[in-house]
Amino acid sequence: MTKSSSRISLKTVGLLLLLSGVFVALSSGAAQATGVGPTDIEVKKTATVTGTVVSGVITIKNKGRNLAAISSVVDTLEVRFPGRVTPPPLPPGSHDKWFQVALVPGLQAMPNPIPVGATVTINYSFDTCDASDYTGAEKMRNVVSVTLINGPHGSKTVTKHSDDFEPPSQENCPFCGDGTVNQSTEQCDGTDLDGQTCVTQGFGSGTLACTSSCTFNTSGCSLCGNGVVNPPEQCDGPNLNDQTCATVGHGSGTLACNSNCTFNTSGCAE
Repeated sequence: MTKSSSRISLKTVGLLLLLSGVFVALSSGAAQATGVGPTDIEVKKTATVTGTVVSGVITIKNKGRNLAAISSVVDTLEVRFPGRVTPPPLPPGSHDKWFQVALVPGLQAMPNPIPVGATVTINYSFDTCDASDYTGAEKMRNVVSVTLINGPHGSKTVTKHSDDFEPPSQENCPFCGDGTVNQSTEQCDGTDLDGQTCVTQGFGSGTLACTSSCTFNTSGCSLCGNGVVNPPEQCDGPNLNDQTCATVGHGSGTLACNSNCTFNTSGCAE
């Protein structure tokens, strides 16, 4: 075999291996998309406000020549405060003087990897009543960061934000202290115990209350009345803890239990 034919054979083998890698990558999804080669994406986003809800669209376009494998889509709400206002303790945003007040959950690119020339559209919606308190903010925007595994030079994150808009008022949003159980984080609110009592909370009697943080206050509840003798109870309802008039120092008769879980010996004889 000549040197020339040897070189041709090596090139042929290399080409076959390359094509084989491409087909494997195409059939194996996002995990193997980097085997196809580098690509690039274009990200855009919009935001509109309806009441307290911010909603809009995120678009991710594969503008390269290979599949685009997306590893994450992170979407947040950010606010900016006037210079005269001291911002509350909030996480920093994507740029200086912007602060993060919410993370929009559950967003992902579908399909993933994104075919060549295709555009993926992701709809999002978030109620600002569920955001952190941003009282005093003058501007709000929605920000998305999309991470591409096989970027032009490796992993690449593209961050885009919507136009600024006036932050929706949180004045009428449900909050702990408004007297109504209207949030998933609230067990109660003021006198609204959401239909719960000491008994439904596993106690036998007493008065259930609510703390200022909208959690149950069971300090007024008692285990007395649940039918189980718990120290320092002598008895509980019909449960006399295997005691009789004789065992408690009385000759005979019928031992009973008071409502405060102490023995009632009025039916016993000396």
